[in-house]
Amino acid sequence: KSLGASFAPIFAESMAGPLGQALTSKSGTNMDVRAKLSAICLFDDCVEHCGPPVASTYAPMLLEGIQEVFQDENVANSEGDVELKQAAVYGITQVARHAPQSLPSSLGQ
Repeated sequence: KSLGASFAPIFAESMAGPLGQALTSKSGTNMDVRAKLSAICLFDDCVEHCGPPVASTYAPMLLEGIQEVFQDENVANSEGDVELKQAAVYGITQVARHAPQSLPSSLGQ
């Protein structure tokens, strides 16, 4: 948080790849909820604290991971992982604040 935009190259080089894999479960396997939560939280922080250009870069990946959270029946139901849902909602708010152009037009419909 304190590094602001200067953290962006570190995030891009060391974290975006592995975290991006945890963020999205394209392999079709069951998601590791704790790994996805960690990835969403770190992407949330990057979008929030690294400035609008960086937010615009990573918002699409974050939103894809968030969409998976709410499409997963085990998470989306009322008994699903509350922390994961909170982090996902927080991510949407950060994208809306720092990279609103990244939000799909269908959001909220």
